[in-house]
Amino acid sequence: MFYEFKSINRETWKYTYCGRELLEASVGCYKQYHECEMDARTRLASLMIDPNVRQDDNRIADLKRDIEHNGKQAEACSVFMTAFEREPDRDFYLALGDVVFFGLNKEKI
Repeated sequence: MFYEFKSINRETWKYTYCGRELLEASVGCYKQYHECEMDARTRLASLMIDPNVRQDDNRIADLKRDIEHNGKQAEACSVFMTAFEREPDRDFYLALGDVVFFGLNKEKI
């Protein structure tokens, strides 16, 4: 199996996508992260108004981390959307991690 070989240099693999394809993918990523952020905010708000929940409850800290993480990712996707929107016909070269981040590998599975 290919995966079993050593030194396959996956870090050097590059994948070419046009800006138009990446714009669609980045919009999808933005929506997903924004939805997760808003869900975490709603759940945090319900915990904060509950008088039976202590302010040092682990769930509050977890939700704050979720809000921060998803908010940062949504912001990054927004920046990508702007770049891809400006140059929809340009070819962009993505590393394997970028392909996975944008969910472009799901079409092949």
